[in-house]
Amino acid sequence: RHSLNRHLSFHPQHRTFERQRCCRRGGGDDPAGTAGAALTQATLPPSSCRASSGPCAGRSASLIRTRGPRIGGIPCAPPLSRAPCCRTTAMAPPKKYPKSYRAPDALRVMSRVYASVNLKNPPEYWDDTLPDVKWGTLESFTVVRQLGKGKYGEVFEGIDLRSGAQCVVKIMKPVKEHRLRREMKILRHVAGGPRIIRLLEVLRDPDTRTPCFVFDLVNAMNFRELQQAVSDYDVRHYMYQLLQALDFCHSRGIMHRDVKPGNVLIDHEKRQLSLIDWGLADFYHPGKELPVRVATRFYKGPELLVDIRDYDYSLDVWGVGCMMAALLFKKPVFFRGADEFDQLVKIAQVLGTDDLYAYCTKYGVDLDPRLKQLCGIKPRVPWQRFVTSANQHLASHAAFDLMDQLLRYDHHARATAAEALAHEYFDPVRVALATPVPMDLPSGSSCSSSATGAPAANVQAS
Repeated sequence: RHSLNRHLSFHPQHRTFERQRCCRRGGGDDPAGTAGAALTQATLPPSSCRASSGPCAGRSASLIRTRGPRIGGIPCAPPLSRAPCCRTTAMAPPKKYPKSYRAPDALRVMSRVYASVNLKNPPEYWDDTLPDVKWGTLESFTVVRQLGKGKYGEVFEGIDLRSGAQCVVKIMKPVKEHRLRREMKILRHVAGGPRIIRLLEVLRDPDTRTPCFVFDLVNAMNFRELQQAVSDYDVRHYMYQLLQALDFCHSRGIMHRDVKPGNVLIDHEKRQLSLIDWGLADFYHPGKELPVRVATRFYKGPELLVDIRDYDYSLDVWGVGCMMAALLFKKPVFFRGADEFDQLVKIAQVLGTDDLYAYCTKYGVDLDPRLKQLCGIKPRVPWQRFVTSANQHLASHAAFDLMDQLLRYDHHARATAAEALAHEYFDPVRVALATPVPMDLPSGSSCSSSATGAPAANVQAS
């Protein structure tokens, strides 16, 4: 256990960032300011060498490091030299991301819900300006152990020294300033929403200016363990809570853009779900083109895989459908693609190619020829095909009907979070939420019905 301030001072990622920034200013060990990003080692294939004889015949030409400026032992932009070779040819890395073409006059649609939220709000609601922030002090917290790390930050279990309460401290990695401002603004807008992780405090190191977010600590169960423990009612209950969180953020004009099990924490003992990690979230503006390299591959909607950039809130709903299918059929991942091409192929193997090609035709998308060849012609597979003796107690007509509405190629025809919440699949959840808690029921106890495993009284609306 050590103080948060000490961790930030000696954190390798932030120390490297500070030295590189100093180097770019022309200070440190590189007065000329010529140091840049470190280069990775690459090797050209043997076929790139055309020599038929001599010492380098048949040998690959390698890019090797030579000694150059170093900042505290960290190499910065070393001079590049090439191993002796008669002739080399630059080899471009293989493209694994589909490059589909969309006609300029193709059909453009806006979200069926909450389309004008950010049109009605003033620019300061959604732009990159940062309102006044009350920064907390690092000395008030200490970190205990690392819980995980992602692309934009590392997460630690921490303790608030003022109260002794456990918490989660997310230390941000060096990112573009506008991305940090956007996440802070979004966290402020979704604060207090149902099933959304609660932001307790915002910290910043006074020396490195590294920001940190402090959240509630959730005693979450591993997703694979949860799959083995859930009943039919549990799946309905948690999917209902997830849709509640998404409908709330959508009503605020915000897309999460990274719905996946890793960002959905479920405390199975308390039967509570929390939606976390708003680092990829963004504001929805009708017609605005956005990057398609968002979300995690296994949960990417088809619109991202065919390069439709004016997507909307329905992208989050696709992620819910993928999670629901994994829970129902007890699969760690339902659509497991090896790369961006294969991800769409895996989807087409279940949903068929007729609807995929109709979707592309509707929105003027000319699929990458390689992708079209890989997809081929495939029929739709009925959900009943995935039912086994291990998951048949979770299967129902209502569940299959809801998944049909969540997992649609056409993002405009996909069910919204609000429409999904009203589906008959969640009737048992609504009944349980409307049931008052008996006064003589001990706190934390549960009474389950034999039909669905639904708690008769201990599910609360909050």
